[in-house]
Amino acid sequence: MIRRFKFEEAENEAPACVPMSIKRLLDRIGLKISRAQWGDLTRADREAIGALPLDSEPAITAARSFIGEIVLRTSGAVAAELPIEQRRLADPPAKPPEQLIERAAELGFQLGDAQWKRLGPEERYALTKLATGAKSDRKLTKALREFGVAGGRSSLATDSY
Repeated sequence: MIRRFKFEEAENEAPACVPMSIKRLLDRIGLKISRAQWGDLTRADREAIGALPLDSEPAITAARSFIGEIVLRTSGAVAAELPIEQRRLADPPAKPPEQLIERAAELGFQLGDAQWKRLGPEERYALTKLATGAKSDRKLTKALREFGVAGGRSSLATDSY
């Protein structure tokens, strides 16, 4: 079963949205699947990808091959390779990244080491991913709130899942 966070629910109503848990798996193995490619996959293919073990180098190699073959078969295109820097994001750091702390503070949240440590790797990954790039403040706000990070502006508190 593919894990989906509450903040992803609205986006995951459309099958073409790649869930964070799958994005993390893809980052770990060094591949990128577009929304269109994800949308081309069958539910069984998606579930099979979500269940792939990544507990060893041979398993990672097998997962890359498996996903590459599925994407090529269903979309006719090759899954893109990720740069090493992006692959490293799959395993979030022991301390919250400065960019995430700053973005959270801009949204009225206080994210420190103690809160970061109590989050699981998937939550840390999601927050790190949401804090980089052109992600929306609304989605980051929902994720921070979902993960129990202290704070939040009252004007954003009315956002619901």
